[in-house]
Amino acid sequence: MEVKFITEEDFRQLIKKLEGIEETVREKIKPYEKFFTNEDVCKLFSISKRTLQSWRDKSIISYVKVNGIIFYSLEDINDFLQRNQIEAKISTTF
Repeated sequence: MEVKFITEEDFRQLIKKLEGIEETVREKIKPYEKFFTNEDVCKLFSISKRTLQSWRDKSIISYVKVNGIIFYSLEDINDFLQRNQIEAKISTTF
């Protein structure tokens, strides 16, 4: 087996290219996206499992199903909250 050597400058250029590739990959994926289980969402909204099932059946909240297990992304939960937000009325008297 033949051993080949690279110069320090070539090594630096290689590292720089790898860092560029890493940055591109990080931009393309959502790193560390948090997912919640049925139990998490039920606790978050103080609702029953049946209510959450009803919301899924009616497409009120988005979810992901993997191998029979249901997950909700933080983005799904935030979208649900935004769609159900009721704006406060601005009043000059209390």
